[in-house]
Amino acid sequence: MLGPALVGFAVAVLITGLELVQLKFPKTWVFAVKSWALYVYCLIYGLIAFFVLWGFDSLRSNGVIKVEGLGASNPWILALYVGISVKALLHIRLYTVGSGTPIGPETIVHLFEPGLIDSVEQRHFVDRTLYVATIVNRCTAMTQEQIKQKLTANIRSTLPAPEKGALELDIQKAKTPDEAITVYLNRFGKHSVEVLFPKPPN
Repeated sequence: MLGPALVGFAVAVLITGLELVQLKFPKTWVFAVKSWALYVYCLIYGLIAFFVLWGFDSLRSNGVIKVEGLGASNPWILALYVGISVKALLHIRLYTVGSGTPIGPETIVHLFEPGLIDSVEQRHFVDRTLYVATIVNRCTAMTQEQIKQKLTANIRSTLPAPEKGALELDIQKAKTPDEAITVYLNRFGKHSVEVLFPKPPN
């Protein structure tokens, strides 16, 4: 099942990466994609899916596992199922001991996932901080209050009123221009910040 195993690998890598980025960095993913840990994280889940599918026929023929349901007899559809669900299946915990240590498939996940995600988040934090510093350097002619006013004036009116109000408040509460721009950046992304504070002409 080399073909289906490769499909399962590719689907698992893609789904794992998209899930992490959308959950943690939906608007600022560009600062996370340079992290080596992100690709190792996705690769691990991809390899797990690959080896599950690689040995699937042997396990099924020996009666170790039994799969039923729509498309279960089609190796290509099965590859999609495994690729999509392998991460969720590995997060199953049978019970918890001590201070919250999981026992079950999730035990394997805890060997690598926390450290890798921490590395991704740190790279994202560093690159985002450096980017915001470059934006602040473009605003040397503006006061902190002028920067805040420009940010709040460019929050679109179609946002739900509670979200818009909370965003405006967070910007106003920021103690530095860096903090205010970061609040806006986290919500609207890099392109929106570039439009507000474009590079000066050479």
